[in-house]
Amino acid sequence: MPPLMGASLAFWLLAGCGAASPYPVEGCPAINQESTPNQASGSFVIDEQTLRPCAASQSIVEGATQATPPEIMRAQLDLGVCLANLHADAAALTVFGDIVHEGASHPYFHAVLAHLANLHGRLGVAADIQVFMIHFTVEDLVSFERSGRSATSGHARYLLGRNRYVSGSFHEAIAVFHEVRPDQPDYVHARALEAVSHLRLRRDDASRAVWIELTQVASEQSVRDLAWLNVGRLDYTAGRYADAIAAWARVTPCGRHGGAAQFGRAWGYFRANDLAAAEHALDTLPSAALQTTERAEAALLRVMIEFTRCRYAQALTLLDAFVRNFRLQLGLLQQYVHSLDENDAFETYRHGLDGSLSQPVREVFADPSVQRQLAYARHLDLFDVRATDSLGSRVLQDHLMQESLAVGTANDLVRARASRIADDLQDLLSQARTIRIESLHALTRPSADSEE
Repeated sequence: MPPLMGASLAFWLLAGCGAASPYPVEGCPAINQESTPNQASGSFVIDEQTLRPCAASQSIVEGATQATPPEIMRAQLDLGVCLANLHADAAALTVFGDIVHEGASHPYFHAVLAHLANLHGRLGVAADIQVFMIHFTVEDLVSFERSGRSATSGHARYLLGRNRYVSGSFHEAIAVFHEVRPDQPDYVHARALEAVSHLRLRRDDASRAVWIELTQVASEQSVRDLAWLNVGRLDYTAGRYADAIAAWARVTPCGRHGGAAQFGRAWGYFRANDLAAAEHALDTLPSAALQTTERAEAALLRVMIEFTRCRYAQALTLLDAFVRNFRLQLGLLQQYVHSLDENDAFETYRHGLDGSLSQPVREVFADPSVQRQLAYARHLDLFDVRATDSLGSRVLQDHLMQESLAVGTANDLVRARASRIADDLQDLLSQARTIRIESLHALTRPSADSEE
C-alpha cells in the first residue's frame, strides 16, 4: 500500500510557464506583454475605440478592403498580434488558429509559433494553447529554429513536447523535451515532463536519472524538493526503502513538499520493518500538511503498525475511528459531486468560497490544476465586450466561446478531482474492511491471548 503517487506529479503534468515571455519574431510585429485593457468597475472593457488599432487589418481580412493574397495573409498575422496586444486573447487565438489550420502553405505558419508561445506565457496552461501544436511536426520546429528565432525556440519546443505528451506520444515527447537547452526558460519544465514521460513508458530508471539531474540543476528549492520526492517514490516502488528514505530526507521539511516527504518516510520505515521509526514519523507529521486522502492513508498506516505488532484489539479500535471519520468525509464528497448536476462549480468560485464547504471540497478547489482553470475562466469572465461593429462582433463571439469552454472545463475538473478523492477514500475504506476481517480472525486464534 504505497503512498499515493498522482497528486505531486500533477504539478508537472499540468503546470505551465507562469511568467510573461515577450519573445519578438524577427521581421514581424511582437505581442506587447505589458499592455493592459481599459478597466472599469473590476471589468476589462473592450469597445470600438479600444479596437480601432486593429480595424485596418480586420477590414483587409474580411474583404472590405481590396488586397492581394499576400497582403491578406499578412493582415491576418497583424490582426492576431493587434488583438493580443489589446488582451482580446480569445479572438487573437482564433486568428492564429486560422493561420495554423492553413498549414505550412501560409507564409506566417512558422512565425505563429512565437506568438502562441507569448500567449501561453501570459495565460498559462489553462488556455490549452498546446492543442494548436498538433498541426506542427518536429521538422516544422527545426525549420522554425533555423530561421534564427532562437529566443522562442525553447518555449516552442516545450509546447510541442507537451502536446505530444498529452496525446500519449511519449517517445516523441521525450525526444522533443530532451532538446530544450539548459539556458532556455522552459528547461526545467521540459525535463520534468520528460521524466514523467519515461515513467509512463515504465522506464523507471530513466525517469529517476532525469529527476536526479533536476536536483542538481534546478535553481528553485521547491523544484529540487519535488525532484527528490519523486526519486524517493521511484526507489520505494523498486523496494529500495533505505534509498527512498534518504531521498525524502533531502526535501526541505518546512517546504511545499515537506509533508509528503515525511509521510513517505513513514511508509519507508514501515516497509523496512522499523515500526518505531514509522510511528515517530507519523507522530511528528503535522496533519495540516496532508490532504484528506493522505490523512486517511496515514490513519490506516497506524492501524497496520498495530496489526504488524499483533496488537489486534488496538488495531480494531483505530479502525473504528478511521471508518467513522472517513466514511463521513466520503459522504460529504459524494453529496457535493451529486450537487454538481444542478450547481455550477465556477459560480461557487466566482462568488467566493465560504465556510459551508466541507474540508474535502475546499481541497478540491485548492488543487493547482483546478485553481488554474478557475482563474482562467474568471479572467475571461471579467471582460466586457461592448463594440458592435464587425470586429467587435467577432471579438465577442470568440470571447463567449472561449469563456464557455473555460467554464465547462473548470466544472469538469472540479467534478473529476472530487470524484477521484472519493474513489481513493472508497478504496481505503475497502482496505480497512479487509484489515478488520484479518484482525478479527487473529483475535480468535489462541496466539492472540499473548497480545500485549
